[in-house]
Amino acid sequence: MNQVGPNGMPPSYVAYGTPPAAPEPRTGLLLAAGIIAIVEAVPLLLIGALALLLGVGSGDDNIFGDLVTAAGATLAGLGAAWLVAGIGGVLRRQWGRVLLIVGNSLALLSSLRGLFDRANGVVITLPLAAVGLGLAIFGQPRRARSGY
Repeated sequence: MNQVGPNGMPPSYVAYGTPPAAPEPRTGLLLAAGIIAIVEAVPLLLIGALALLLGVGSGDDNIFGDLVTAAGATLAGLGAAWLVAGIGGVLRRQWGRVLLIVGNSLALLSSLRGLFDRANGVVITLPLAAVGLGLAIFGQPRRARSGY
């Protein structure tokens, strides 16, 4: 049985002067977006966990304690989602890139809304969300490997 490749040679033959396969793109944009997301996630997780513990420990009949518990759970959940997105970005995975794009888009919309409400924290959140979104959009994920 005589197998012939596309260049008329055996399939395993590589002709002299044939350029090697293109290497995987190594841009650090998605890595940077992931690191920014992890840096944003840590305070959210810490403040959310602290508020959750304070709200649970405040007593049974306290409406303020229930409100603090709900706010803490929300902040901890957002922090966990940012942490997962950041890890996906650092690992340069497509799902991490999608999570970073969605999360930074929502953060950017929220920051723009805060800009019109004259909120104080918008000076920090608006540039972080815009930079994170740009890095995530233009960052290249790794190619999918078999088994993932």
